[in-house]
Amino acid sequence: MKLVGNRNQCPGCSQYFNSNSAFEKHRVGEFSVNRRCLSPDEMIKKGMALNSAGFWVGDPMPEDAKLRRANHAKKIDTGVS
Repeated sequence: MKLVGNRNQCPGCSQYFNSNSAFEKHRVGEFSVNRRCLSPDEMIKKGMALNSAGFWVGDPMPEDAKLRRANHAKKIDTGVS
């Protein structure tokens, strides 16, 4: 996977994250005591999701927002205003 911008891969669990905040959200526990990565099931229960590119996101975009974003991108690509 290509890691650009804030995208990253956790060195502990090898999962990919779309942002630093999503990465931080998957880490729980106290530093130097019981700090660990959430499992995929735990991340889903916490409201996280995998996006279409295979990166975990902290707050999945609602379907209507995805549709608006796709329509906007289509207008830009075709030059339609």
